[in-house]
Amino acid sequence: MKKQLFILLLPVIFILAGCFQMSSLQTARTLPKGDTVLGAAIAGQGFVFEGSPAAIPQLEIYGRRGIAPNFDVGLKLSSAGSININGKYQFDGNQTSKTASAVGGGVEFRYDFY
Repeated sequence: MKKQLFILLLPVIFILAGCFQMSSLQTARTLPKGDTVLGAAIAGQGFVFEGSPAAIPQLEIYGRRGIAPNFDVGLKLSSAGSININGKYQFDGNQTSKTASAVGGGVEFRYDFY
């Protein structure tokens, strides 16, 4: 039933997909209920300035918390002026299985400095 629901929702996932930050990647496994993970990442953000390519470092601070079995939520703050709120549902596997599958989504708010 869970896999059938995923297949039915797959077109919706592609329609709602947009740009995202890839600097702090994660696995498909969700955190156990009540567990929290905090971290930081450094990445480069590229842009064109007066016709020349340039890059500036970008710092991210993030956290995830297990809310329910197979479901966690996350928050990411970036020095580039963005706030990302997201969730992830693990529909296949568990904490000790060899494989796991999950689906997630989020909303990102960004202040444009340029």
